[in-house]
Amino acid sequence: MSDDDKRVIVIGSGPTGAISALALVRSGIPVTLLESGQHFPTGLVIRASGRNIFRKLPGWGEPQPYIASGNPETNWLDVLVPGGMSNYWTGAVPRFAPEDFYEGERLDERYRWPVSYNDLVPYYEQVEQLLVVSGNPRDVPNLPASCVTYQRNLPLKWQEVAKYAESIGHGLTVLPLADGAPWMVKQSGTFFNSFTQIVPLLQRSLHFTLLLGAHVIRLEWNRHKNKGIQKCPCSYFS
Repeated sequence: MSDDDKRVIVIGSGPTGAISALALVRSGIPVTLLESGQHFPTGLVIRASGRNIFRKLPGWGEPQPYIASGNPETNWLDVLVPGGMSNYWTGAVPRFAPEDFYEGERLDERYRWPVSYNDLVPYYEQVEQLLVVSGNPRDVPNLPASCVTYQRNLPLKWQEVAKYAESIGHGLTVLPLADGAPWMVKQSGTFFNSFTQIVPLLQRSLHFTLLLGAHVIRLEWNRHKNKGIQKCPCSYFS
């Protein structure tokens, strides 16, 4: 079987697309990553003593001609850039709790996830190491601990509140964040940007191809022929 016979097409270099591509490539599966954006946006983050002291986000693109029923004055903006929303996000990376995978079955069996929390733990750990997470390495109710690079704790005044919350079955802790190092200057809108943190890892592999300016119009799938995606009409802008 040739590489092209088992090649996977991943659409978008945002966090989900980039990490999925990395998992596939590390398993020896060739990947072509299609990304609509052509140019990486500029930004800036300056951190000192564990705090963001300056942050400049990239521009939000052009207004779109949509109307919001709730508030007609709402502005709709979109931008197609490498890295997707990881150019703009806050960096919050909490794990799902074990209960999240089966709680829905109280309504109906079809709402139970086909995987469990334990199935995903190894993948959580791999991704969190890439994200460089700051947080508390201790489980609290409904929030399993992340694999943290930099430990952060609640302020002293909140620790008493956390103890009381725990005594009645609730959790209170710092939110795990992909914040980066306590002291840092980075030329992007956030510390973690999937295009600068993960795509370079992918580009080291001979099994990876990146196409910028590749806007996917539609995907066609024929379940009767059982061949997955048969056509992927795409426009490429140079």
